[in-house]
Amino acid sequence: MAADQLKRQIDALGYDLGRFELDDGVFKTRIFDRQSGLPVKAKFDTVTGELLRAAPGSR
Repeated sequence: MAADQLKRQIDALGYDLGRFELDDGVFKTRIFDRQSGLPVKAKFDTVTGELLRAAPGSR
């Protein structure tokens, strides 16, 4: 999955992408909920773009 595809996927989920990196075979991201503005740490599969894990992040 290309970076622009990941950005579109995150956008479709209602989040804004802050940053991301490829690590241990997954995209590790810091995304922001559009409704609350709160940060979320999330991991996405690099092939399918599937959301693997999400947890509240710190500001």
